[in-house]
Amino acid sequence: MKSSNGAAKDPTSIGNILIDMGLIVKDELERLAEEFNKSDKDELLGQFLLRYTNISAEEIELALIRQRRMRGETVNYDTILKALDLSRRTQQKLRTRVDLFVQSMSKK
Repeated sequence: MKSSNGAAKDPTSIGNILIDMGLIVKDELERLAEEFNKSDKDELLGQFLLRYTNISAEEIELALIRQRRMRGETVNYDTILKALDLSRRTQQKLRTRVDLFVQSMSKK
């Protein structure tokens, strides 16, 4: 089911959580939400954002964990550790890419 405009008022909506985490700005989210709502695919918003933004799967997972906690749901400790571990690996890959880029620029 597609999200509605009412989600903008819900602090536990995945969009608002991603904004709070600094992963997307409100204007971009609103533009993407319009596209998402127009699409005929039976897809979750998180899956859609993975395809059309630079938000990683790990960041979506952390946002979903945060959402569950905000909504009073029990979050399994192993789930949190798994998401954090994936996030660390993503950060390390990014650092490696940045280091390689900086090295290549300094050779020019």
